[in-house]
Amino acid sequence: MEINALIQRLTDEYDTKYVDYHSRLVKEDGLTMQEGISREGVHPNHKGYTMMSEVLTPMLEEFFR
Repeated sequence: MEINALIQRLTDEYDTKYVDYHSRLVKEDGLTMQEGISREGVHPNHKGYTMMSEVLTPMLEEFFR
């Protein structure tokens, strides 16, 4: 998705980390959220937030070492 590519370029430019939830939460089409991780297809439910934590936790652990 274009906006995510822009955000990633900005994080590279400003030497910050990019937390890529998008690729973890979407179907193969790259646009639609996976089934069962959102009630209406936009906002994550508990399962969606758990998946997001699986992306963020390793980054935080590395940062706080």
